[in-house]
Amino acid sequence: RSLGDGNNTVNLRAYDSPQSFWTYQDQFDTAIKLTAGNGANTFNLYVEDTGNVLNGGTGTGGHFLKPASISIVAGNGGNTINIPDLPTEGGSLPGSALTTISVTTGTGNDKILVGGSDITIKSGGGRDVITIVGTDGDYTTDSNGAKLDINTGTGAATINLGTATDTNFLLSGTIVAKQGSVITGSDITLFVNTVADLRAASLTGITRVILDDDNTGYNGGAADGADSTVANNAVLTLTDRQFLAIGASNFSVDGAVFNTHAIVRIVVTQSTSLTALGVDSLPSNIDLQLEIKDGVTLTMTAQQLHERVMSEGVFLGDKDVSDKAA
Repeated sequence: RSLGDGNNTVNLRAYDSPQSFWTYQDQFDTAIKLTAGNGANTFNLYVEDTGNVLNGGTGTGGHFLKPASISIVAGNGGNTINIPDLPTEGGSLPGSALTTISVTTGTGNDKILVGGSDITIKSGGGRDVITIVGTDGDYTTDSNGAKLDINTGTGAATINLGTATDTNFLLSGTIVAKQGSVITGSDITLFVNTVADLRAASLTGITRVILDDDNTGYNGGAADGADSTVANNAVLTLTDRQFLAIGASNFSVDGAVFNTHAIVRIVVTQSTSLTALGVDSLPSNIDLQLEIKDGVTLTMTAQQLHERVMSEGVFLGDKDVSDKAA
C-alpha cells in the first residue's frame, strides 16, 4: 500500500492465513509492503496471537506466522517504525519467525525498532535511534542471529544492540551479527543494551560505544546498578581489529558514577599485545575477556592481567570456549 505526504499512522495487525489443523501454524509466507511520503509517519506492526501468554493469551495455541517479508519506505520528516519479534509456533513461549525486514527512510529523526533474521535499514540522515534484535538460530546459541545491513547516513545516530522486553511489541533479546553483516554511517554511537556479538560484521563510522551496566533492563531501569554478577553484565564481542579501529578511549559504561561495570570480549586474530591494542585507555569499569585464536600470541604485563582481564577471562578461540588458555 502507498500513502501520500502527511503524518500517516499505520497500525497493522497481521492475521495468518488458513492454518494446519495440527500445528496452528500459517501455511503461507507473509508479505507486507508499505510506502509513505514525507511527514512524521508511524508504522506499528502487531500480530494477532491469542495463544501467546506474553500478549495476554491463554498459552493454548493461536495465530502464528511463517517466515515473513516486510518492506517499509518512508520519506523525510522523522518516522517511527516498530516491527516486533514475530511468533512462529504455538505454545506459551513461541519461537521467532525468520523475518526479512527492509526499512528505508529519508532525512529526519527516525525511531526504528525491529526484530528479525535479515535486517536492512537505510536511514537517510538525522539523529536516528535504531534498536535491533536477532531471531535466527543458525549457528548461534540463543537464536539471536541476524544478517545486518545498516546505513545511518549523515548525522549522529544511535544503534541499540538488543533490548529488554517491550510489552507493546513483544521484542526482547540479544544480537549476533551474522557473516556478511555491515554497519556503517558517519557518526554512530553503539549502545550495548544486552549481549551483542559483532565479530563477523564490517563496522565503519562508529565513534562511541556505551555499554549498559546489565543485560536485563534498559538504562535507568530498576535492574540497573553496580551488579557484580558476571552473568548479568552487558557484553560486547569484537575482533582485535574492530576494537583498535574504534579506540579504547571511546568506550564507556552507562551510569559509571554509580560504580557500574560491563564486559568487552576481544577475539584476538593476530599476534599482538594489550598495550598495542590500547587497553590501558579503557575505563577501569570495563573488564576484558580474551578469545585467542590458535597459533596467535597475545602479550600482556602482569599488571594488565590483574587489572584489565577478568578472572578466568582468557580462552582458546578455535576450541570450545570452556577450554582455558590461561
